[in-house]
Amino acid sequence: PGEIFVATAQLPHGMNECYSRACTEAGIAANPAVVAAFTAAGQETEKITVALRGKGALNPRLPPCRLTEKDVGPLCQALAASQAKEIHVDISNNTLGNEGCIAIAAFLQENQSVVSLNMGACDIDLEGVSALAAALQKNKGLHTLSLAANKFGSRAGILLASALQTNTTIRNLNVSFCDQDLPSFIAFATVLSRFHTITSFTFDGPLLKGVQEDLAVHAADILALNKSLKHLSLRSCKIGDYGAVRLRDSLSKNSTLESLDLGGNNITQDGGKALAQALSQPGCTLQRLELTANRVEGVGALALLQACVDSHSLKFLGLASNNIDAAGIAGVASLLPQSQLLSFTLWSNPGLCGPNQTPAACEALAAALVTFAPENVDVRSYDAGNGVIMIAHTPLAKE
Repeated sequence: PGEIFVATAQLPHGMNECYSRACTEAGIAANPAVVAAFTAAGQETEKITVALRGKGALNPRLPPCRLTEKDVGPLCQALAASQAKEIHVDISNNTLGNEGCIAIAAFLQENQSVVSLNMGACDIDLEGVSALAAALQKNKGLHTLSLAANKFGSRAGILLASALQTNTTIRNLNVSFCDQDLPSFIAFATVLSRFHTITSFTFDGPLLKGVQEDLAVHAADILALNKSLKHLSLRSCKIGDYGAVRLRDSLSKNSTLESLDLGGNNITQDGGKALAQALSQPGCTLQRLELTANRVEGVGALALLQACVDSHSLKFLGLASNNIDAAGIAGVASLLPQSQLLSFTLWSNPGLCGPNQTPAACEALAAALVTFAPENVDVRSYDAGNGVIMIAHTPLAKE
């Protein structure tokens, strides 16, 4: 994350010279960040790396903004001159606005070499997305697009969904936290149910109120009908236990999904048990299930772990912040060695932290890990409230 990989033929005068000439023609000063990125890329003939992501949660040491809308045109001209077969572009977390997005859209209409584009958190609204959606109807090269954290709303989402009926090359789409609502999701769900080209779809954090039964129904339709989707993320979509049950029924008809993220969806122990039933079904292909920030509690957690014992397809299970008490932690610990999980999370559960934490739960989990020894365990350490820090660990742990 945060790096851009650009496969390109070597330019006769170098990327920096092409960029400098484009800046002169535009009457602007060359951006030092772009110059530094092209310099770092060197003279590779097959692949160059250009890092122009602005400051975000994952890059706190970067400047707040590395690019503006005025930088985009010259940047695109330099990339277009490269004769590249593949271009991966990450210019997220920069204040590019609609002007920058429109310039990118014009570039995509003429250049088919861009295969990956990350414009997350670039201050783009309906105007910019409209231009991008029009470009996607002509572009046949882009396979990965992220527009996360641009507050463009539902109308823009519907335009993007409409463009996907023509564009059949997009494989990975992220439209999370974009102030969308149910009509926008329905538009995407309709496309995903009819066209089987997208392999990864992320629709986290829409603007919704109350339990979203309609959204759950359409999400279930996606899984029942789509034959290409491998990853689906619906964090904070308020589907509740009703949604978990609907997804359970659809997962029995799906043979491609490998990763499902349902974090923050108000799923309780009943929903946890429903998803456990899905994991236990013959032919289940799910390898990763993320349920962080729900309330499956001990009963739901035990059902899910038992499913991991009965069916060996699941390799990752996220149960952080699920109100699992000490008894639930102990139950999870008893089942872990029998499962085929390679990674799991349990942090921020009352059985491991806070006033209800008990040494017995930590000791049971520690003992399980001695036998289990998964590749990645995240239980973290916590202050038990009496000045004692406790953490479950394996003998291999050095700290």
